[in-house]
Parts: sequence; structure tokens; C-alpha cells
Amino acid sequence: KLSLSMEFVHGLTLRQILDKVKQPPLWVVLNILHEILCALGEAHRKGIVHRDIKPANIMVDNDGRIHLLDFGIAHTESPLKFNKGEDAERVTQTGAILGTVTYMSPEQTVGEEATPASDLFAVGIIASEMLMGQNIFRGTNFSDTLQRIQKLRVTEKAFDKELPRRLKKLIANMLNKDPRKRPLTVFDAAEQISLVMRNYPRDMVPYMAMWIYAIKDSIKQKTD
Repeated sequence: KLSLSMEFVHGLTLRQILDKVKQPPLWVVLNILHEILCALGEAHRKGIVHRDIKPANIMVDNDGRIHLLDFGIAHTESPLKFNKGEDAERVTQTGAILGTVTYMSPEQTVGEEATPASDLFAVGIIASEMLMGQNIFRGTNFSDTLQRIQKLRVTEKAFDKELPRRLKKLIANMLNKDPRKRPLTVFDAAEQISLVMRNYPRDMVPYMAMWIYAIKDSIKQKTD
């Protein structure tokens, strides 16, 4: 008999975190981006494209470690079909979910094959959401969201002027509509993040653990 066992991660998803703290501290944003880019790099090195990068698939555990979750559609190769029914933000095919429109790359929304550059675009959306406090690509409806992803151009000027210029330039490049003009690999993007973090402690895990504990405690107090 075959069985499948998976780690049970105790912590909060990035979606839960952003619902509580719309704009996390810069050091938290940088650490999350760096860890997710490095994790994606290992997947891309093995020829795997995630295709559904979004806050709900990123988790910070109670020890401060960051996890990239749900590779369930990473190998699917069938063409996309838009579902405008009960779940208008999902893109599906028979028997599988192929992503969340609000975190999709432009090329995916027109049915082109997802590539590592597509994952980079999704990380760029998440980065901009953490820094701006909202997903600027999320429209009022399904069609509006598609239009924003395909046409809304994000430049360095869209971000707070106090943010590091290297970071703003990187995210703007990740959100380029042309996949060929995004960073060459996720490791290149991670290297740019590491340069922004060069004066940070080498091990950010203990700091993330304390921060996530405070977030969980504030959520618990609110629900009590």
C-alpha cells in the first residue's frame, strides 16, 4: 500500500498576516521575498514552475521559518479555461485548479504556458501588495482584474520614495509585462534582495518568530 504524508505547519499564511497587517515592516517584507525566491529557485532548477504563487500559499511557521506551499498544479500542462461561475477568481481545467487570477502573469491570462518568469511576476504582485497595502491588480470584477494584469504598468514611482531604490527597481522589473524583461532567474532577484538586506543579521528566523508570535497574539486577543 502507498501512503502520502505531509508536514503540518503551525503558523500563519501570508494571507492571514496581510489581513491583519496590510503593510508589514520592510525587514519582514524583504525576508519573506528572499526566502520565497530561494525556494522557487530550487523548484525552477528542477524544471518545476509553481503557477499558483499567492499569499495563501506562503506560510510563516511559529519558529519564524517561511514555507512555500501547494505545488499541486505545478506539472499540469493542459490549456487554461476561465471559470466565470461560482469562483470567478480561479482559473481551472477539468479536475484541477490552475491558479488565482489576481496573482497571475499576463501571459497566463491569455492561455500561454507558464514559465519561471510567470512565477516571478506573481512574486512581484505579492511584493507590491506588501509594500502598498493592497493588490493594485485586483479589479471590481473578473474582467477588470484581467485588464489590470494585462495593461496596468507599475514603475518605481508607484512606491514610497523612502523605499530602497534597488528594491523598487527590482519589483518594477518583476512586474514587466514582457517575460523576457523580467529578471533572468529567481536567484538573480534573490541576490538583489540580499544586497538590500546586506546590513541585516544573517539569520532572520529568530526575529520572524518573535514578530509572528506578536501577530498571532493580537489576532487571538481580537477573537477573545
